[in-house]
Amino acid sequence: MRMENAHIISYVWEEFKPLIMAYHENRLEEIDLSGIRSVDISVSKGIWCVGSFTADGYRPCPNNAIAAEWRQCQDCAKPFIPVLNCVFEPRCDGSLCGADFCLQKHVVYLAFFGNLMKIGMTSLKRARERAIEQGADAYAILAVLPNRMAARTLEKKIGQKYGIRQAYGSGEILAQMAKKTDKDDLKVLHTEKLMEIFEELEAPSELVFLNGYPIELPLRRVPKLRPTATRHYGKVLGIKGKYLIYEYSGIYALNISDVVGRRVNLVLR
Repeated sequence: MRMENAHIISYVWEEFKPLIMAYHENRLEEIDLSGIRSVDISVSKGIWCVGSFTADGYRPCPNNAIAAEWRQCQDCAKPFIPVLNCVFEPRCDGSLCGADFCLQKHVVYLAFFGNLMKIGMTSLKRARERAIEQGADAYAILAVLPNRMAARTLEKKIGQKYGIRQAYGSGEILAQMAKKTDKDDLKVLHTEKLMEIFEELEAPSELVFLNGYPIELPLRRVPKLRPTATRHYGKVLGIKGKYLIYEYSGIYALNISDVVGRRVNLVLR
């Protein structure tokens, strides 16, 4: 597959199948990355609003707005979430704006990356998808909450009180890909943490292992993350979470989630 000046609209996982959506020559094209053997992709430094999806289908951003942390401008995001900053720090329980994004049930969960453990929150219906798109080896739901604000409040409370991090750097996550993951070790970590925080919980779920990523692990060495806005080419070793791992006189990683909103020239085989 070859594309020039394609605008990357999204990067999602359908179970263990990684997909990117590209807007190219005035049409959307879905690309399955799970079976690619080699990559050659040049990524722009600039980032533009990814537009929106309406009842009539995909709508490119009418202003061709420059984007940054949020890959949508506020105008394109408004039908989904009126205030973009509420994605990470909800300002209310959803009663002020009535956004379904905030009003629906959410979960607080633990995700494991090798022996690294983080706490997070997401909508109930996206729990498994969220763990997969982060590249977790396993996850467990700690609690189900009535809305996004309640979940964020509990996430911060448990994280701060029991010393569970909310995020890890790329280097820490990539280092785990060169180590063998022991399921028994993860079960012990999960059980010990539940015993520590049981008073905060009602009925936490069991540990769920995620084994279907299109990559063979452990890697023989730790991948080196390359800057997104450059050329990436070589033999594809696989994809896990947001990282595409490739080899060309070394083993490197591309953060595919950071490609969203950028323009690319690519050749995939």
